[in-house]
Amino acid sequence: MIYILASIGFAYLLNRLIGDFPIIPKVPQLLTRFIVYTEERWYKAEGTPKSQSTKGIFALIFAVIVAFFLPVIFIFSLYYVYHGADWIAHTIICCQLLGMHTIQKSCEAIFKGLHFDDIQAARNAFTDFSSLDSADLTGENLIRETVLTTAEQSLRTVTAPLFFMCIGGAPLACLYTLTEIMTRRSILHPELTQFYKGARFVN
Repeated sequence: MIYILASIGFAYLLNRLIGDFPIIPKVPQLLTRFIVYTEERWYKAEGTPKSQSTKGIFALIFAVIVAFFLPVIFIFSLYYVYHGADWIAHTIICCQLLGMHTIQKSCEAIFKGLHFDDIQAARNAFTDFSSLDSADLTGENLIRETVLTTAEQSLRTVTAPLFFMCIGGAPLACLYTLTEIMTRRSILHPELTQFYKGARFVN
C-alpha cells in the first residue's frame, strides 16, 4: 500500500512541478481516441434504442477490458523485467491521468485574453477548456463560468482520479476516466445517449 501511495504522491508532485510529459500522450486523450474508435465500430445511427443500448454495453465491456486490464498487464510485466520499472510506469501513468497542469494552462489563457481585452481569445480558450459554446459570454459571465468549470474539472480530473488511485492504483483510475469520458460524450452528443446508457449507469 505504501508502495502505491508513494507512487501517487510522486505523480502528483510531478504534475504540479513540471506538468505533463511532452513525449508521452495524456491518458485521457488516448482513451478518448479509443472511445471514438469504438463508436465508429459499434454505433449505428439508424438502429433502434434497444439495439444501440445493447451494442453500447458490448462496447463498454470491450473498453473496460482494454482500459483496466491493459495497464495491469503492462505494469506487472515490467515488474519481472526490471525491479522498480513497474513503479516508474505506474507513476508516469498516474501523472498523465491528472489534469492540474491542463486546468492551469487553460485558466491562464482565459485570463490573458481578458487582461488584454481580447474577449474572443478568452472565449476560444474557454471553449477549448469546457467544450461549451461561449459566443454570448461577456467578461463577467466568462469569469463566473470559468470558476464553475474549474471547480468541475478539478473534481473530474484531479480529486476523483486521486481517490480511485488510492483504492486501486492507476488501472482503476483509468477505468474511472473511461466511464467519465463516455458519460460526457453522451451529454455533448445527445444522439449517443442510448449507446452510452451502460456507461452512465456505471459512472
